[in-house]
Amino acid sequence: MHRPPAVYERSDRHRRGRKAPLLAAGFGARFGARLGARLGARLGARLGARFGARVDRWGRAWGAWGAAVAIASLCGCSITGDQTALAAPNAPDADPAKPAQPDGNPLPSDGARAFDADPQAPKPAKARRKLDCPRFGRGRRRVVVNDPRLPEISGLASARQSPGWLYCHNDSGDGARILAMDSAGVQLEMELLGRQVFDAEDIAVARDPHGISWLYLGDLGDNLRQRHEGVFVLRIPEPKVKGSQQTKLQVADAQRLQVRYPAGAFDCEAMLVDPVTADVVMITKGRDGHNHVFRVPDSSFASGRAVAEPGGELHLGLVTAADITPDGRLIIVRTYTDAWLWQRQPGMDVVEALQTPACELPLSIERQGESIAWAHDGSGYYTISEGLGETLYFYPRLP
Repeated sequence: MHRPPAVYERSDRHRRGRKAPLLAAGFGARFGARLGARLGARLGARLGARFGARVDRWGRAWGAWGAAVAIASLCGCSITGDQTALAAPNAPDADPAKPAQPDGNPLPSDGARAFDADPQAPKPAKARRKLDCPRFGRGRRRVVVNDPRLPEISGLASARQSPGWLYCHNDSGDGARILAMDSAGVQLEMELLGRQVFDAEDIAVARDPHGISWLYLGDLGDNLRQRHEGVFVLRIPEPKVKGSQQTKLQVADAQRLQVRYPAGAFDCEAMLVDPVTADVVMITKGRDGHNHVFRVPDSSFASGRAVAEPGGELHLGLVTAADITPDGRLIIVRTYTDAWLWQRQPGMDVVEALQTPACELPLSIERQGESIAWAHDGSGYYTISEGLGETLYFYPRLP
């Protein structure tokens, strides 16, 4: 049906009028989106710059504070609140500075420390100068041990019958074997016949009350703390290795002492024998943050069984070795990263001495140091790390 023109024109305008809001909305949306994006970008950039600058300033401030704390810990400063106090180097109550590395003796690279070292472990209070701590020099290279029979030296002790020689042994998996070496290398290999060793961790030499010099081997390791039946200490009369033409020695009838802890099981890597009483003293590794000290009387070897007597505890970190001078006056204990010394006063036993303040000693950087031993005359001490090609260091006592 043909519509009149007037009616058609009115209807067409009406349709165009209905489309106009839709077109306007579309253009408005596009324009608004573009405008919003631009304004949002500018506003976001400005806000981001402002907040970014603030965050940057905060980060720099915290970084400066952290650096100040680190420098303070290295130089002996004490930072409390906004006050920083520096102990004078020559003040009578200033802490002795931690010795630097050996002069003129290039050390091994600073490779990773031992896998289970605990840098956050609490340390004993450093001894003040008024305690008159003995002074020792930095580590001096003595020999590089490349003998394939010593891939994991875990214990070290100075010979008494053959001054200048050292006894040593490997970590777990090597059996009941002790080796003796001098500056030229391993000269004698001793096998303890009829004895099995689960995890040998330390070695010691001492005389008993009858004047017999004994060589002790501590089968004390227990990483999983599952040796509830006890650990073992073996001993044999110390042989004279200096001047001997033998390269191998088989030792029968080594005495064996089974030691049980009062409660539970412990991983232990440090053992010393008191030269005054011949009692065995053990210090646990301290994976739980506590280095338990135990004592086993020398008389226990007669029966072959003993329950270790608790003797307090230390908080040194992961203890790996210990020793005492032949005169019984100086006790040394090491971890992977530090070494400490206690002075034993007359009439005091080893356990009591370990509860007194300690002196910090020099210790060279080692890959996995688990050995320490006094020289036969107390003129210094030795250390060495596990692994082939490791260096034996000597730290001389200074006047």
